[in-house]
Amino acid sequence: MILKYYLYFLIYPLVILLMGVFSSGKILDTALRIGAIFFVFNIVTSLFYIVNLNSFIYGNRKNQIGNFIVKNLSLLSALSFMLSSVIYIAIYFKMFQILFSWELIVRLINRYTILGSVATYFFIDYYTIGLKRYLFSKNRVEFTPQNISLWKKWIVMYSVIFFSPLLEIFFLVSPYVNVKNDEVFKQIYMMGSLLIIMIFLFVFIFSKSIQKPITFLIDSFKMISSGRYEKIPIVSNDEMGVLMFHFNKMSEVLKEGANLKTTLGKFITNEIAEEIVSQGINLKGTSRFVTVLFTDIENYTHITEHMEPEEVVKMLNRYFTDVVSVIQKNYGIVNKFIGDAVMAIFNAPFDDSEHAYHGVKSGLEITKIEYDYNGIKLKTRVGINSDTVLVGNIGSSSRVEYTVIGDGVNVASRLEQLNKKYSTSMLVGQNTYQMVSSRFEFRSIGEELLKGRTASISVYTID
Repeated sequence: MILKYYLYFLIYPLVILLMGVFSSGKILDTALRIGAIFFVFNIVTSLFYIVNLNSFIYGNRKNQIGNFIVKNLSLLSALSFMLSSVIYIAIYFKMFQILFSWELIVRLINRYTILGSVATYFFIDYYTIGLKRYLFSKNRVEFTPQNISLWKKWIVMYSVIFFSPLLEIFFLVSPYVNVKNDEVFKQIYMMGSLLIIMIFLFVFIFSKSIQKPITFLIDSFKMISSGRYEKIPIVSNDEMGVLMFHFNKMSEVLKEGANLKTTLGKFITNEIAEEIVSQGINLKGTSRFVTVLFTDIENYTHITEHMEPEEVVKMLNRYFTDVVSVIQKNYGIVNKFIGDAVMAIFNAPFDDSEHAYHGVKSGLEITKIEYDYNGIKLKTRVGINSDTVLVGNIGSSSRVEYTVIGDGVNVASRLEQLNKKYSTSMLVGQNTYQMVSSRFEFRSIGEELLKGRTASISVYTID
């Protein structure tokens, strides 16, 4: 990879050296010496870049010089070539003892400096594409775009490509033109000026025709990043058209993924949906210390006994809207609805260092909300417990459910049911109490042996 840099960087100096050999005539030795100095200078300057490139590529990410060189390698190489060509011209005048001449200066700058620098820039620009791909695949090194205008690069390149040979031809032909013949001179001047204008016009239109679809694509990607997954018209019949075609395919896939996440969020909350979409389904589950909250409507069976199913659904939807809002506001997620009951989790799937506090705070707010549906008063009972449980996608390979399993979950459910015995609105287990006892005014209910357990626990409420 690094050796390629020498090849790309030295292509044009090598061409210059060969030009000196084949065009030197009687002064072959002098031309070779000048060409060799020019060639060696480029080797020395490129060696500095290569040493830092090697250091950067093979693990030394703190090498800021190496980072800067990789990001600006094309421009630096072109500037190095330009400096070497200026030295070349100075040596040329010195060794050949040529008198100062603006015409000769312009010709040498055109032949060796401008054309060579532009050629070097695009040679190395082509090389850096492969270099940056290599760095990304090997060490995941990413470089931010530098926002260099593509159409300006093309204008410079093609203008030099067309204009430089034209200028060289002009200088070669001009001595043979009879300057006294004003008509011939005017025709040459007018044709040359017209040709230059046409070249610049052609390059400008050509570069803009390339830039416009790219700008269109950039705006389309910005549209995607803002959440608008829309197709775009294919406005080109070359590789840009193929790129736009695949952009539309990508937009379709992203839209399907976004719709999937939104749809999943209707069933399992957006937080869980994001985790499943980004990380996939893991049937193993993980142990995690969480706070679990259960709610239930007091006298629900009696309330709904004579109600139509449609009315029950409408009532529950309004009720659940308020309950879910409180839980989400306190950084919890609603795991499932079980009839008229709600099961919520705090500290899963995302970290919450104050999950016990947020769980109790949610319970208090839920019990204090006055639910009134067409004159029917709804009173909520809450049970809260904190414990280590199994969290994850539980089920079979064909059907899974994100949930929590463990004794801590059962305790929270039993605490909610225990409210009937003590005529309370919210009961809290001893683990939760120990974590937030200093932040709320608890009242001890005493030791309680919950159904299905062999060991009793301390139970608390907040009046």
